[in-house]
Amino acid sequence: MKNYIKAISILSFILLFNVSSYAFANNEIRTKIEIFENSISDKNIDLTMSVFDKNATWNKTRTYYWAKDSIVEIFGYYDDIHLERKNIILSRKGGYDVSTTDYLLRAKIKKSGSLVEQPITFIFLWKNSGDGLKIIAMNHPNLLNDYSQISEPQTGLGSAIKLIAEADAYVYAYNYRNWNRSNRGRYDQLVAGWHPTGGESRAYIKFDLFGTDASKVNKAILKLYHFQTSGNNGVELGIYRVTSPWNEGSDTYHSGCKEKTASPGDISWVQQPKIDSAPIATFNPGTGMRDWTKINITSLVKQWLSGTPNYGLVIKPIGHLGRNISVSTYHFASRERKEDLDNPKGESKVPMLILSENQNGGNAITQPPQQHHATKPTKSKFSCANQDNEEKGCCCFKGAHTYRFGSRHVTNVLTRFDTGRRFNCRSTVNLDVDRGNGWETVKTVQANSSREGSEVAPTDVLVPVNGAIEGFRISDGCACCIDSSEITLNADYPGGGLPQQPAGGIGKDIAIDGSGRPWVIGSDNGIYHGTGSGWVQQPGGGIGKDIAIDSEGRPWVIGSDNTIWYHDGNRWVQY
Repeated sequence: MKNYIKAISILSFILLFNVSSYAFANNEIRTKIEIFENSISDKNIDLTMSVFDKNATWNKTRTYYWAKDSIVEIFGYYDDIHLERKNIILSRKGGYDVSTTDYLLRAKIKKSGSLVEQPITFIFLWKNSGDGLKIIAMNHPNLLNDYSQISEPQTGLGSAIKLIAEADAYVYAYNYRNWNRSNRGRYDQLVAGWHPTGGESRAYIKFDLFGTDASKVNKAILKLYHFQTSGNNGVELGIYRVTSPWNEGSDTYHSGCKEKTASPGDISWVQQPKIDSAPIATFNPGTGMRDWTKINITSLVKQWLSGTPNYGLVIKPIGHLGRNISVSTYHFASRERKEDLDNPKGESKVPMLILSENQNGGNAITQPPQQHHATKPTKSKFSCANQDNEEKGCCCFKGAHTYRFGSRHVTNVLTRFDTGRRFNCRSTVNLDVDRGNGWETVKTVQANSSREGSEVAPTDVLVPVNGAIEGFRISDGCACCIDSSEITLNADYPGGGLPQQPAGGIGKDIAIDGSGRPWVIGSDNGIYHGTGSGWVQQPGGGIGKDIAIDSEGRPWVIGSDNTIWYHDGNRWVQY
């Protein structure tokens, strides 16, 4: 591994570390990326990170400078960069701490004048130096491949970009060995088609279109690497828009074994999202193998770029299906498939979306103001169903705080108790986690008494978990619902409750304004205001990504296009 790493050229960074002392398990460093700013300049990148190290004895800001090797050569083509992954865990190996594949840091770079941001990958190393911890960012082998995905503008044709699928999985209806209940989000192939005994196979794929300039997209082509057809090609395939959220999951197929049931929320045949009733495109991959299949899905991409929620697409068989229809299943490479499994070896064969630029303007996509599409609440992996406060109908967002983290790879839980809000609590509040074997209390928080009853003092509570968990709750009757990627503290508020969730589903972020009313970003990214009797969706300001309250009690949001807005009491005003 060390020889391999030495062969990779070191990138140059300026890193600012806000270092706090926090005790973790031996030989482990945990890093949470908080702020990423200053984009790309000619010779440096600025990155702010919070570092918690078992042996850290200081609590101040440190700045580390790096030689500027190759920074202009590699990043001179780009005008923006931001981070995707929020957490990294690094284990010490000698003087270096090397991240594993599971903890590669993903970022996005945007080429000057290009259509969208492009994912890119780094490896991070730690080194103990004389002035403390030092971080080195190194090229991952995919770096140059990612870089090459952005094509140069061509005279008269415009530029094109390849987007790599951010999630994919396939599901199978056959109940043999529990296949219909298992998750195959990490399997190296996607299968779609028909088997007279097993039934349907379907392939789900999702692409991240964040940052796409809709006015420059003229055509969108889905590329799938077709490496096998089982049976014949008598069944056609259709591509359908997915209309509700789904989680890729992290399991795969195990040959000769009974498969375990997928975790709640992870996609399987019995846990599929909703889809449109009519396909947006149909195709037949044929019986040939080891070649690319290309399908025009421009109409679907236009819908997404015009504000329709992007939950990805599904490929499934169409037409009459029955026991008299012979086997016809098509196998495509998933994003997990290794490059050397199929010829030509060494080339990426993951699902791609090719976006090409419109030069004449005649077919350019116009982007109207974002429309917030209310959706049903996503099915929580861990619900309040057996908690008393849900029966009372006043499990609400007041006093709540949402903390996001990667799916199930939870290392701590941060909750915020709002000041002055009455809770139906005991004098102490137990914070519990479920690691799959039932609830256990990991921390007890003292609740202060007042003339108005019990209330929780305003405080941030950090609960160290040190391992994947399946649920988090407050055991006094207040409950926390969690899906695959977010955590929400819901509290019983006797002074008049709101519905448990806004119309847009489970909240992604929350803030309390100067009048004590909650503002929430729902799972549909819509912005909702709690009025005391219900949730009101707020028009204008774009789809929300983050929300906060300023010193005057006004809510501020970051829109889907990274613009900043605040609400003056009557309307949204762009900052």
